[in-house]
Amino acid sequence: MFGTGRAVAPAGMPTWDDYPVRERLAERYDAPTWVDNDVNIMMLGEHREGAAKDNDNAVCIKLGTGIGIALVSEGRLHRGAQGCAGRLGNLLHLAMSLRQSDLPPPGDTAGQWTAAAVVQKAKEYAADGTSPWLAKVVAQGETVTAQTVAQAAAHGDTACLGLLREVGAIVGTMLATVVSLLNPSVLVIGGGMSASGDFFTAAIREAVHGQAVPLATRDLRIVTARLGSRAGVVGAAAMALDQLFSAENLDATVTRGLELSDHR
Repeated sequence: MFGTGRAVAPAGMPTWDDYPVRERLAERYDAPTWVDNDVNIMMLGEHREGAAKDNDNAVCIKLGTGIGIALVSEGRLHRGAQGCAGRLGNLLHLAMSLRQSDLPPPGDTAGQWTAAAVVQKAKEYAADGTSPWLAKVVAQGETVTAQTVAQAAAHGDTACLGLLREVGAIVGTMLATVVSLLNPSVLVIGGGMSASGDFFTAAIREAVHGQAVPLATRDLRIVTARLGSRAGVVGAAAMALDQLFSAENLDATVTRGLELSDHR
């Protein structure tokens, strides 16, 4: 969490729970240190230099190994009282229930659902021959990944096309509530799954526009992230600069700069 600098029940990394990340890094490098989660950092990057630039009300969803959401409201990243704004577990369960999806359920850690659900279902398609493309991949001894599914869909594999459209529809159903509640001007889709092709993002757009409040979608842009793997670097730099030169830290930043100059 940003406020404490410690991980809180991170999905897939139970041994990191409550680990003092900020303290260890600050001690190791003798420098001011701040810590935030990956989707918040991605949002900062896309808001500062990417797809959400010049948009003071924006939402970013990260779809990859995990799933998470971040939002900028009136130009400021919104983290919430305890730093856990953007947890989508309940909305994801609801979206799957509304669509009566047969995809693997998210369980207790919805943060790891996206790619894991795609891969699990894809392996079933490979095993029973529903997807000839994936069956061939497995027969060749290759590993089935979300990227493999995207490649199969791009080559016209019907089962994989349907799978990605179903995931996109579930994500879009979930995001329709977010859009209606927050009324962003832009919705940025990032993470590894965002590279799954137009059929994936089109399914998200269709669900959002079909289920969100019409006024909230009238001028809404739904776009893929622009910075790719650079989003985290740009976002982390933006966070550090914002904190170093914030009103509460400015005096300490100037003092530290003068001390470093004296030692040269």
